[in-house]
Amino acid sequence: MVDKRYQVFISTSGLDVSDAYRTLCQTLVIMGYFPWGVEKRSSKTATLARRQIDESDYLILLLGADYGILSSSDMSYMQLEYIYALARQRPVIAFVLAEPRAMASYQQMPPAIQQKFELFRQQILHDVHCVYTFDDITDLEFKARIHMPEVLLRYPAQGWIRSYGTRLLQDEIKRLRQRVEQLEVKPKNHLPAAMLNLVTVQCTDVFDLKYHMRAYDQTDEHRLKQVKKLTWLSILHILAQFFSTPKPETYFVYCLNRYLEKVALSDVMISHPNLIEVSEVNITTQSLHSIKVQLQKNAWIVPVGRDHHRYVLWKMTPKALEML
Repeated sequence: MVDKRYQVFISTSGLDVSDAYRTLCQTLVIMGYFPWGVEKRSSKTATLARRQIDESDYLILLLGADYGILSSSDMSYMQLEYIYALARQRPVIAFVLAEPRAMASYQQMPPAIQQKFELFRQQILHDVHCVYTFDDITDLEFKARIHMPEVLLRYPAQGWIRSYGTRLLQDEIKRLRQRVEQLEVKPKNHLPAAMLNLVTVQCTDVFDLKYHMRAYDQTDEHRLKQVKKLTWLSILHILAQFFSTPKPETYFVYCLNRYLEKVALSDVMISHPNLIEVSEVNITTQSLHSIKVQLQKNAWIVPVGRDHHRYVLWKMTPKALEML
């Protein structure tokens, strides 16, 4: 049995996000990551930062409302770390403050530095694929918990693997986990509360899948909400490519968001024809929950156990596979 963990280097814009940095570190530790970072930037710590990036699996950019401390090249250390991570081919995840212009740290920057900040922020929003905006610390923690598992699926990394001791210990752990899973399994007639009043649906019935995104035209950025009408058979086709074998629950978000990313621009251009690009396309929590509960109610995709991380595994049933 092995337990894989991932090292993450967090590059921040400075003291303006110190509270957010600590919250993000705590969240990542709870999720099983090893977060690294250098909060106080200087030429003396630049070498340390590069060494940590070399040893990390991922780079996280935490951009608040400040450009950060300038290096001798007149570029912030955060931007230099971003460039270095790209050169080292490290996957980049960006958490960007949604409304920086209202913050005191932004208003205190000289106009020339504000311009550097805006250019760097726009570069991140357009060039980084895994970029997520946040409104406050609570929202940052929520976004990290939701999206970091998606990043692992999209950009698998080598990680750090610790092998557990003797064969005897492995067998004992396996036996105890099997016993726990047996005790956790509920009889089929004991349905979760969310399913008690839920009726079964037909594969031709239509579901209103709600999602949101950031959309861009030539001059501005917009936050938009959309509704995609899909039959349940279409939803099964979207999920079938992964759930034909047992997969963790996080694959629901990954599969559905990947589908929405492909259709979002064409869908939204029906009502907003001037748009040229979209980003941060995400299914709403309510729609995601409704889909999972309904699939389980219909016995199309159901929990089948847990993996070695104790994550619930879901799998498409023979009943659903016959419909495809």
